[in-house]
Amino acid sequence: MSGYSANIEAFIEVNAGNLIPYSTFELIRYIVHDANRIDTKLGNDYLVTTGPASTGEDLVQLYAIYSDECAGIWFPIADYSSNGTLTLDWSFAAEYPMCEFYWHVSEYAANYGSLGENQTKSTFDNSGTIVSLDSPSLNISAILWKQEWLDGLTDGTWMEWYEYPYG
Repeated sequence: MSGYSANIEAFIEVNAGNLIPYSTFELIRYIVHDANRIDTKLGNDYLVTTGPASTGEDLVQLYAIYSDECAGIWFPIADYSSNGTLTLDWSFAAEYPMCEFYWHVSEYAANYGSLGENQTKSTFDNSGTIVSLDSPSLNISAILWKQEWLDGLTDGTWMEWYEYPYG
């Protein structure tokens, strides 16, 4: 008898029975519908992703922060000085430009709202390049999986945009 290997990999069936490996899918946290205002190379309806799914465990835990490496590992670190002033260390997020952009979208949404409803001039930090934007604010749709991010923590406190994705 010849030996064989039982390789197990998750696939998702799409149109006409085509199978796509689950590992090629990416989690989408935001859609910036007018991203061309930040940089024309981004075009419209720019999908802000968190990278490819890393394990089969993510398949059943899309709501969990652990399926999102940008939120789980590559995020800005808050540092409060002795006088209570907040500074953010972006060095971890900056190691992965995709994650740094993701967190700047979270920051922008926390400051100016989403869906382009804020009728004011705004600024967007595009990985260290500050982009000044005329009114209205960017039209950003947030896609969330965790109700706690919407409701706040069980003790009634709210999480900041640099702790969990804002939206």
